[in-house]
Amino acid sequence: MFVFMGTNQNVAQTAASLHIDNYRVFEYTAEGMKEAWQSGIDASADYYERMSQYNKDTKGMSKQERNDYYRARNKEDGWFK
Repeated sequence: MFVFMGTNQNVAQTAASLHIDNYRVFEYTAEGMKEAWQSGIDASADYYERMSQYNKDTKGMSKQERNDYYRARNKEDGWFK
């Protein structure tokens, strides 16, 4: 997982030039920094929670079954973007 956060620059343009689809923009203030880090922490926790559930749900499945599960779950609720 990679998190791209930035301030004092054109974050969207920089992210695009690096082929990064998901990025965050925050204000360069104490409160902005706090919000940025909390957002990153929350996103990481959510990702690892989904991966843990994915691993539980697919235990014992073949590679093809896991891939089918992944595609169906992602189509259903955008689990992994």
